[in-house]
Amino acid sequence: MTDLDHVDPSWAVQREQAEMLAASTIIPAAYQGKPSDIITAALYGREIGMGPVTALSHINIIQGKATLSAEGMVAVVRAAGHSITGKSSPHGARVHGRRRDNGDEMDLEFTEADRNRAGLNSKPWQQYPKAMFWARAVSQLCRELFPDVLSGLSYIAEEIGGEAHPADLAHSPTEIEPTGPRLETIRGRLNDLTPERRAALRIQMRNRELPESVDMMTGDELDEMEALVGDAEAGAFDEPFPIHDADLVDE
Repeated sequence: MTDLDHVDPSWAVQREQAEMLAASTIIPAAYQGKPSDIITAALYGREIGMGPVTALSHINIIQGKATLSAEGMVAVVRAAGHSITGKSSPHGARVHGRRRDNGDEMDLEFTEADRNRAGLNSKPWQQYPKAMFWARAVSQLCRELFPDVLSGLSYIAEEIGGEAHPADLAHSPTEIEPTGPRLETIRGRLNDLTPERRAALRIQMRNRELPESVDMMTGDELDEMEALVGDAEAGAFDEPFPIHDADLVDE
């Protein structure tokens, strides 16, 4: 079959090829019988350096808007020489991006709190939470750091009312830190802190750029967190009591 990127660019030729593809059963079901959507996806794919067949595998048209799988976003960004890395857990995901051209970097999280605020509890979220957290974090990072690379294709289908892309559900990002006795111990110590000490500890966590949830921490970050909890338990972050003149006693 002739590649859509290397044919006569006339609409008549593209339409003919799109109709042939639409009649095929080996393309994604969303494009079967929809030659106009096939042409649209192929053109979007060309904008970001994807061949037409790859574009059909990663681009979905949702309510007239083109979306891209998170897997496709990572592939396009890395093909442009930039970097996306990160980890995920059933409770959240963290991604790190770095641009090749100017060295700009960004870290982004999508946490359990973000999921709850958005009311995300569909079947994919129940069955594949680690993959869904990863996809959300990647799409947000791409909108913030790599919008020029994706040419507007910086939303996954699930974000605008479509179904989660199969490529993203199959993705298995590296775990952040498996749930275990260590995390439960830290949680217990946090729960035992007074509200004032928990609030003070949160400020210390933000200052050190630690994730807001222990579920999303790496081993080194958990080491730092344990030290901070110990300091909080010892009162290291307590506000000093004000001293008034009436409290002073002459000896």
